[in-house]
Amino acid sequence: MAQLSTSLSGYRRSQNSPQIIREKLQRLKSEQNILIGVSGGLMGGVLGAGFWAMMTWIAQHPVSWMAIPCAFLVGYGVRILGNGIDKGFGICGVVLIVLDIFLGCFLTSLIVPVENTLPALLDSIFRFGRAVTWNQLLSVLPMFDILFYAIAIVISYNASFRHITRQQLLRESQLREAIHQ
Repeated sequence: MAQLSTSLSGYRRSQNSPQIIREKLQRLKSEQNILIGVSGGLMGGVLGAGFWAMMTWIAQHPVSWMAIPCAFLVGYGVRILGNGIDKGFGICGVVLIVLDIFLGCFLTSLIVPVENTLPALLDSIFRFGRAVTWNQLLSVLPMFDILFYAIAIVISYNASFRHITRQQLLRESQLREAIHQ
């Protein structure tokens, strides 16, 4: 153990930390795969929408708060399978959770009477065309639904990629090098 600590302290003095960080970052970026991450997010989204429909069936009432657990499933599906560290993975997570929210609302509309759900509202907007104003739209759409959907979007973005700091990159590289010595 003493040999490990002395080699680690010697390593800290001898290596160029910006070079180590660049190499580690390049290795992490080469491990990323956006297509597999998107497929993981899609799997999480379908699973989440199924849970959403099940909870709606049990409650016999639209449960828009289920968008939040769906966001975790989508985000972690993108993150774990995609190994992403770039913000593009977060954008994919946002797009997938928005699609998942529409899927959840659609499944909810199949279970709960149509007049209580978001797809019915969207159907009425398309039927009336431009006659529907923003005030009418906001008066019909419950504000808590919008709040839950916004929280879900933020959660999905943050959960879709790993947040790596320079200290983490340097610490991991130093420990790996000390073990090899």
